Amino acid sequence: MKEFLLRHLIRRAWFFPLVLAWGYFALKQVGEIKGYSALAFIQGYEFSLIIPAFLVTVSILSSKAEMEFCRCYGFGLPKLCMAQTLPYVIYTMAAGVIFLLIFPVGEMDMSAEMMAIMYLSFFINLIAAVSLSVFVRVLTRSMFGCIGFEMIVLFLISAGKGEGWNYYIELEAYCNMLQKKYSYATFMTNRGIYLLMIAFAVTGSYLIMKSRNYTEVE
Repeated sequence: MKEFLLRHLIRRAWFFPLVLAWGYFALKQVGEIKGYSALAFIQGYEFSLIIPAFLVTVSILSSKAEMEFCRCYGFGLPKLCMAQTLPYVIYTMAAGVIFLLIFPVGEMDMSAEMMAIMYLSFFINLIAAVSLSVFVRVLTRSMFGCIGFEMIVLFLISAGKGEGWNYYIELEAYCNMLQKKYSYATFMTNRGIYLLMIAFAVTGSYLIMKSRNYTEVE
């Protein structure tokens, strides 16, 4: 299993420079437009960095030959799915650490506690985005169905204002907590809802992929 995961990590090494370039220009643009303030940086960090992994997850399980090979050798689809999606998560997390080193977070008066909470919030958003994308991918059993879902979700999450009940499903939870002066309890409720979404998506995806009659839509 370790060798299988490592092979897929190496095969998807192209994603690391892609997410680095995307994240750098996204965060740099936030700084140029809104100034390098803590709130602007946190907002971009929580939302922008997860987009590449969310979008490329549509490509999982695209090789029928690989799927049949795994089935023949008793290597189930859940393990294949994990091997294909984990590199996107790992490379995005690594890029998130690098951005904390190259951007002037010290000049934004961001404490170590703020950076830790921001990174944790970003990590939860990343796992939620990838797990939901995987769930829709295996539910529809079609790349096109997943692409349609991603387009709709990206529009909805970018249109939110983080006010009232909408805050509880807001991706930019930490930024809005600081900006609108919500309590940590409210922030934790938001993150708890996302953890429940992750648990539902992961469980649903696993059960669907374990189905013996799972086949991709032609």
